Amino acid sequence: MPIFFILSFLFPFVADRPKSLRWGLLSLLAVTGTMVVTNIAVLLLFGDITVGFTYPLMIATRYIALADFIEHLEAFLMAIWLLGMFVKICVYYYLLVYIAAEWLGLSDYRLIVPPIGLLVTVFSVWVTPNLQVMAHFFATSGAIYLWVVKGALPMLLLGVALVRQKAGG
Repeated sequence: MPIFFILSFLFPFVADRPKSLRWGLLSLLAVTGTMVVTNIAVLLLFGDITVGFTYPLMIATRYIALADFIEHLEAFLMAIWLLGMFVKICVYYYLLVYIAAEWLGLSDYRLIVPPIGLLVTVFSVWVTPNLQVMAHFFATSGAIYLWVVKGALPMLLLGVALVRQKAGG
């Protein structure tokens, strides 16, 4: 899900909306800038062979050596990466549980936390059992599925919401 859709789900829970919107957009700009700089650095370092690496930033991090003392920073990079993925998964999981509870009309969302957690775990292993299957999916038909899930489905939901809003007055 693009970050704007995630922010649109979280925005109603925020107390100071103008300040939060400003900091949210600044954070998004900072993350985008960091990704652009790191991607350009990796491309300048490896050139055409970048495509052959699964995780080129990890390989580029191996080349960092500061004063012959600070080396092997890939563990630091992995710690940042894992922390970021943990936060992202927690936010997605919370939104999934909250939206499912709203959709089912439940008064307490905590009732469906374990069943949805079990379903997410089972489906995550079932969909991509290993890295080779995931790489094959993204190289073949993944682009079509991603376009549908990240593009067409949100636009369809937006269209339905607009039609319901006009019909309701």
